[in-house]
Amino acid sequence: MIFLAMIFFLTVVWLLPWWGIWLASVVLGVLLPGGGRRTLQVAIGATLVAVAAAYIQDGRNSGLISQRMSAMFGIPFSGGIFLIVALIAAVSATTGFRLGTAFSEARGIRR
Repeated sequence: MIFLAMIFFLTVVWLLPWWGIWLASVVLGVLLPGGGRRTLQVAIGATLVAVAAAYIQDGRNSGLISQRMSAMFGIPFSGGIFLIVALIAAVSATTGFRLGTAFSEARGIRR
């Protein structure tokens, strides 16, 4: 299940900004039956893909983005910005998946 989420998130991360993770999580929440374990799998998949995409995009410009963003946030090392990306992705994926699950259960799409 985590691989399905990662493939879905990979296509979204390259095309949309950070809120694309939330939008993809809502869609996955509507399509997949929810629960605590499934929510954790979706959050881990989104976090891994988001951090990997941020690392690749940062590597394309020789680490300039991570250096500038970490200085802006007052983080002592440039790799700390990836922790912030991971936190944003995990929270976005968790809230989006739970919202999609609640929506599908309330509308009777899936029981």
